[in-house]
Parts: sequence; structure tokens; C-alpha cells
Amino acid sequence: VAGLEGVRTVLDVGCGPAAMRAVLPPGLEYFGVDVAPAVIDAQGDADHFEVVDLDRSPRPFGGRRFDLLTCSGVFEYVNDREGFMRF
Repeated sequence: VAGLEGVRTVLDVGCGPAAMRAVLPPGLEYFGVDVAPAVIDAQGDADHFEVVDLDRSPRPFGGRRFDLLTCSGVFEYVNDREGFMRF
């Protein structure tokens, strides 16, 4: 996929049922965070999914860095928008 050269890891913020994973090319390591525990539990993969409250939780995955961050429909639910932009 054009524009993803050099991307190895993806963090999907507000991942919901991880629909973004289906449109990414194979070979990328996908990680997701969401505020809803049931959504994260449904993924069954604690190594790649975490429950995160963007206003209260520390950085997910031990502060790991990612090559690409994606989020959709999240910003309007974040109280600390300046802090979120440093995410």
C-alpha cells in the first residue's frame, strides 16, 4: 500500500472491534486501545489490545512507540485534548 513504506507497527486509538486491522496490509503488527473493556476482551489478545481511558490512563503498552497512529471518532470524547495530542 502506497504511503506505508517503513511502517511496521500500528496503534489504533478507539479501535472498537478492530475493523481497521482488516484494511491494513499483511505483515503490520496491529495494536488497539479502547475505553470499553468488553470490546477489548472480545479481541482475546492482551499482548495487542488494552483498555485505555485517554483522559486518565498512562500510555499503553508500556510506553512503546509506534510507526503509525490512527483514530476515528475519538477526539470529541477526550477532555484533555492537548494531552491527547502528545499521546
